[in-house]
Amino acid sequence: MFSWFDSSRYVTDPRRQEQRFGPAPTAEDGLGRYTDELGMAQHP
Repeated sequence: MFSWFDSSRYVTDPRRQEQRFGPAPTAEDGLGRYTDELGMAQHP
């Protein structure tokens, strides 16, 4: 897990996944999407 945060990429070799799904997201991309979702959450 810490290797992922240090490198901003997944620890595994993502080449096969990139062929199908495009480049792996960076840690910043993932956290940005997460915080965007938190901002759109509706609380009663």
